[in-house]
Amino acid sequence: MIVCIGSSLTQNFHTNSIAIAFIAGSCFYDLPETSSGAFTRGGVLFIAMLFNSLQAFSELPGQMQGRPILYSQAAKKFYRPGALSVAQTIADCESKLVLS
Repeated sequence: MIVCIGSSLTQNFHTNSIAIAFIAGSCFYDLPETSSGAFTRGGVLFIAMLFNSLQAFSELPGQMQGRPILYSQAAKKFYRPGALSVAQTIADCESKLVLS
């Protein structure tokens, strides 16, 4: 994660991630180990990955501030800011999956 935003906002992101991790983790309690619990397990994993992906998208404006080269490249259609966000989300999936 690129930290270019305020420390209080970063702490808020970490606090939210920990809270969602506890909530998503509590969904695994008392699930049957048979195939009847497979759909619920997949749903819980999907929600965990979806939350982390949406959190990465919310950090995008903070990453783009103070980067005049990116604005210049985006204006000349050399660069798409959305591509950076998607690439960072894909790159962060492995580490966030381990940390979740």
